[in-house]
Amino acid sequence: MKVLLLADLHGVPPWYRWITAQADEFDLVCIAGDLIDMFQATDRQMAFIRDEWLPAFVATGVPLAVCSGNHDHSISSWLSQVPGDQIIRDGESRLVRFRNNESLVVTTCPYFGSFNARHPATANLWQTGKTLAVKHRVLWLVLHHEPPPQLSPDVVINELSKLARCFTPDYVSCGHFREVPEVLGRFATTARSTVFFNAGANPDALVPNHVVLDITSGTAEWHRTTSDGTAYSVTLVL
Repeated sequence: MKVLLLADLHGVPPWYRWITAQADEFDLVCIAGDLIDMFQATDRQMAFIRDEWLPAFVATGVPLAVCSGNHDHSISSWLSQVPGDQIIRDGESRLVRFRNNESLVVTTCPYFGSFNARHPATANLWQTGKTLAVKHRVLWLVLHHEPPPQLSPDVVINELSKLARCFTPDYVSCGHFREVPEVLGRFATTARSTVFFNAGANPDALVPNHVVLDITSGTAEWHRTTSDGTAYSVTLVL
């Protein structure tokens, strides 16, 4: 089982097209927020994602999971209503069955729920994910835009750490702080039984930063490409 983890795409068309081109290599593609850039023409970005990129991606047949980020306010309602059975929309906890007959529970956390662990919608979302993972005896992956303090170069006020301690997902994919791997010297951290990831982002790169989570082999590979096309990767044994 191989999962592609990304975040902070900020509406960059070449990055989205790269994802489509790579999709067949993965069982699941995950985008942990900031699909668009709120400081650019949001209508144009939304039109590209909705009318060009998403139909092309759906045609691959690969499941896609998305959660909203702080830049996605203007499209947050659309993210929770994306059509298609292979899309795990913003605010869902679902058991996903893959082509290889493996399964994984995926939870996508709306950005608005990042700051109040007691909010009924937030608590229900996490509890549903936990219940599904226990019932089906499978691993559980959560998408949550802002990372925990261990992967944050600045102060965070989200309650991800509290939620993770309470519900103990296996993996959490984050974003938001784009400079994390370079500043902190790591793209992943472990707290109790949960592994958190943040691939960061290089705005000038031709290929988006990403993490390849290979659940079968128990490894995670961080990939970064510079503006001149030089590629770097780091492998972590989980």
